[in-house]
Amino acid sequence: MTDEGMNIEQLMLEKLTGVIDTKDEQLLDELLRKDEVYRSRYKALQEIYEKDRMGRFSDKSHTNHVWTNLRRQLEKSQLFRKKRRRIRLIAAITVPVALLMVGYFFYVGKPSDKRLGDNTIRLQLGNGESIVLSGQTDSTQRDVSSQVELNMTPHGLSYLVKNKDKASTQLNTLEVPLTKTYQVVLSDGTEVWLNANSDLKFPFAFSDSTREVYLNGEAYFKVAKDTRHPFIVHTAFTDIRDLGTEFNVNAYNTSSITTSLIEGLVLTSTKDGFAKKLVPGQQAVFYKGKGFKVGGFDRDSLISWRSGIYYFNHVPLEQIRPVIYRWFGKELLYNNPGLAAYSFSGALFKNKPIKEFLDNLSITSGIEYQLKDEKIYLDTAKPRPSN
Repeated sequence: MTDEGMNIEQLMLEKLTGVIDTKDEQLLDELLRKDEVYRSRYKALQEIYEKDRMGRFSDKSHTNHVWTNLRRQLEKSQLFRKKRRRIRLIAAITVPVALLMVGYFFYVGKPSDKRLGDNTIRLQLGNGESIVLSGQTDSTQRDVSSQVELNMTPHGLSYLVKNKDKASTQLNTLEVPLTKTYQVVLSDGTEVWLNANSDLKFPFAFSDSTREVYLNGEAYFKVAKDTRHPFIVHTAFTDIRDLGTEFNVNAYNTSSITTSLIEGLVLTSTKDGFAKKLVPGQQAVFYKGKGFKVGGFDRDSLISWRSGIYYFNHVPLEQIRPVIYRWFGKELLYNNPGLAAYSFSGALFKNKPIKEFLDNLSITSGIEYQLKDEKIYLDTAKPRPSN
């Protein structure tokens, strides 16, 4: 096995497609013999492979399709759902496809965070009042004024504006801390999914001309169509304007903002007038001091965070590091600095203990780890003494 972070499912697919080498096949056969979970996983992959008749993985013209199709089917597979609780990590599929611009989804280094240690989702009202949204066990209604009634659920927030003309246009701030995700439905029906360590500022009632919100972090927007009132997302460096569409905005990075369009049409512009119009499937990354760069992106990988999954395909550990920090509140450190560039393929599940991810990383790469408080220390495995 190479040092590219190839894992067990990669070996399974190599075996299915007949490209596995003898040493790896012996290793896989031994694992299948000893571990019932791996045997069940191999059977599930085998059924999908035979059903789709995918043919050769060496045909590079189909690799993007194969990657997406297999991933979707694995997630929908009934057998996969039953076994998923016991499988520590969904391994990446060995196809020569790079997730386009994957480096833009994550930034290097530990992010600044003012809520470290505070695991509470809060709504800070424009009048200064703070409302705790975490810990809801069922739907709860609460009047915050004579004109606005909140509806709080375990997964999200919506609200009823009884009289738009009398409702406050002050900005409220929805704060989502590390390890959490949350959804809010705005007064116009726009749905917003907020990733961990993100803030969204919005009014209970929009103005008569535009619908404007302010984002710090990452969010997915499904904008209610209203041609007379453009919807505008303000970030530190860019403004994203649309009339009714679906797009993702990543504003975690202190030096770049990424806007990825799923459907519809958006215009992303800078404070000093530079602008890019996007069509579905396009992604614009604005680099501070450099301008925009437009390209494609992997849709499923981009928005999978809404389902609590991050996919990686040959991604350096240093780019996975901030994801671990945001979702688990743990800082990844290297006793061996060279490990930062170690290339990893797989998936990270938000609702699984981080130890399961680290165990699989250790099994498939030989990297050793230690968990101490809120820190994870990685090191290369030390050779075992010979007998």
